[in-house]
Amino acid sequence: MGGACSLGDKTPPNQSLTFSMRHCVFGTNLISGPMRQLTPLLRYAVFALIAGGVNLGCQHLTTLIYQGMFALTGAMMVGTGAGLVTKYILDKRWIFEDRSTGVKAHARRFSLYTLSGGFTTLIFWGMEYGFDAIPPAGRFRYLGAVLGLLIGYVVKYQIDRRYVFAMSRAASATP
Repeated sequence: MGGACSLGDKTPPNQSLTFSMRHCVFGTNLISGPMRQLTPLLRYAVFALIAGGVNLGCQHLTTLIYQGMFALTGAMMVGTGAGLVTKYILDKRWIFEDRSTGVKAHARRFSLYTLSGGFTTLIFWGMEYGFDAIPPAGRFRYLGAVLGLLIGYVVKYQIDRRYVFAMSRAASATP
């Protein structure tokens, strides 16, 4: 196997294929080179697009499966959850360079990340519900979602930088 994610000599002898694939996705081979060349702002924008796509894609799939009562709210909840996890993984590693490990550290950081997302989710959901109500009903829903996500991600970055990942930045700055 050749290419950027060759399993060849990159996999330590006592590690599994799972480790190798995780290394290719989150390690230095696949993302580090191209992503490290982008400015943090461009990386954040790329990751916002990825997480937004995951969010809206999961919403769309949910509405294909269920169209009954509260379908929009259910779809928004599924999409928001999927987008949240995606964005956390990308932001933690590639925007804020948080190298903390362990269940306790991840649980604390993800809890803060989710809490900070509560306010920005209100912005996102408010925009999506508002645009969904414009006649003909539902036609402008995704436009509202995209605008809400855009505003929400700008606000969320500021909150996360100041409060959620502030400790990890301070710890990495000290010798």
